[in-house]
Amino acid sequence: MKKKSQIETRIEESMRFIAYLSDKKFTLAHIGLSDKVSFDWTKSGLYLEEKNVKGRRKYNAIEYVWLRLVKELREFGLSYDAIRNVKSVVLKKVKVQDYLLQLLKGDLKKEEDVKSLQTQINLALKTNLELQKVINEGSTDLMNSIFCMLMYETFVHKSDATLLIKKNGTTIVKSGKHVPESKSKVEVMNEPFISYPLRHVIIEFMQRENLMKTEMAMNMK
Repeated sequence: MKKKSQIETRIEESMRFIAYLSDKKFTLAHIGLSDKVSFDWTKSGLYLEEKNVKGRRKYNAIEYVWLRLVKELREFGLSYDAIRNVKSVVLKKVKVQDYLLQLLKGDLKKEEDVKSLQTQINLALKTNLELQKVINEGSTDLMNSIFCMLMYETFVHKSDATLLIKKNGTTIVKSGKHVPESKSKVEVMNEPFISYPLRHVIIEFMQRENLMKTEMAMNMK
């Protein structure tokens, strides 16, 4: 059997991790929200995805972290309108393929090597059955979002991505390594704002779910 190259191994690891982020296995009890709060937030459009199944819904890690973030933003006093504005920013599209290409190509200088890498990533996305399963059960738009990519960066690459949030919800992403920053930074920085490091809510998620001792947690130290 042909030994996998380092880049092929990294692509497979990326696929598995993105599949983990997208797997809907958490409940409101995991997240620490009541049915009433969930109903109010669903009705008010604070959820990243609309409910599309009967009965009690389950949430993936992306939704879990978002809802914990919403909880803290509410404690800071942000209105529903403001949080909807935050949501509109973090749901902006960033293609998984393009993101992984930028992340993995590293020192590749030859154009043919970059094209080969792009082909490998596209093939991995098509053939990864676990990932296809969660895509079909969930939302491709959510996986191809800034929020998903920032979570990936924070978990795997120690990104110090921070959301700068004004009282009205105007938001920019600061310091994401591979996610473009907003061009409206000056507009936010000239007025009072909340500086919210995503590592805070993600580490809290890992602690709540007892993930700190797993291999996935090693890069967070």
